Amino acid sequence: MKRSVWQYLSAAVALLTVSITTAQSQGFVENYAGAPIANASGGGPATTLGVYNPISYFSAAGQIWYIRTKPVRPVALANPGAFQPNNANYIDVLSAAFPNADFTPGNALTGTVDIKTYATYARGTAVGEEFYATYNPGAGDPVYTASNNLAGGANGMHWMQVISNTWAIVGGVGQPGVSFTGVDNLGSNNPYYDSLGAANGTTFFDSPQRITNNAPLPGPPGIPLQWTAEMFLVDQTGNDPISGAPIINVYAGVQYGFEVGTPEPGTFAYLAVFSGSAIVCIRRRRRMAK
Repeated sequence: MKRSVWQYLSAAVALLTVSITTAQSQGFVENYAGAPIANASGGGPATTLGVYNPISYFSAAGQIWYIRTKPVRPVALANPGAFQPNNANYIDVLSAAFPNADFTPGNALTGTVDIKTYATYARGTAVGEEFYATYNPGAGDPVYTASNNLAGGANGMHWMQVISNTWAIVGGVGQPGVSFTGVDNLGSNNPYYDSLGAANGTTFFDSPQRITNNAPLPGPPGIPLQWTAEMFLVDQTGNDPISGAPIINVYAGVQYGFEVGTPEPGTFAYLAVFSGSAIVCIRRRRRMAK
């Protein structure tokens, strides 16, 4: 199969990128293996990419651009810090959108949330990333069943997500440089991503995507565009008997996302040389194997 220069460059960067901030605390584990998405209420693909792919390259407006994953970081539930690009705090964002809800840090998980896909992509004029995770409860952890999700009432296991970005969707069109911060519930009347998104009590999938030709990207050396999410596994245990507000235990949180920008001067030339050397080595090995 003939590979494009973009594939070689992305592969070269993947080889050079040997470090990743892992999310091994608070129940999150990076375990990149493709898996089907089962019973996701909001739909989604039958399978995910199932890999960690930290960077992809594309061209737009006569320039070369990259889309690069942000490091995976656990979120401090009780005392969260601000996350960028818009100095957001997940508790503040959730409380502003749902002021009557009680968001409370729960006990540490004995099981895990496995991150199975975290991969950038560039497909024609579409750029984005896939993020896919599954919940595997341990002893004493809350458990999802078919009757404790939104179909059987709001009580039970859910996912929440708060996003902050500088490439906002306005009127259905991405606007580079326009900021947005809010709860990613796809317009639902509750804070849960799985009410309308591709998720249920045991699986979570998101694929934020932007189209590169529907609005001008900032020219180099512009500040990179950013999209950041903080995603949480939660359990709604009931409602306040007086106000009726939901009582939500937050069990684990992880931050992920991407940035889009132009390579530093000289970087792309170095990668071209690196990938070219890799091609030569591959060809030599093939000749020797004959």
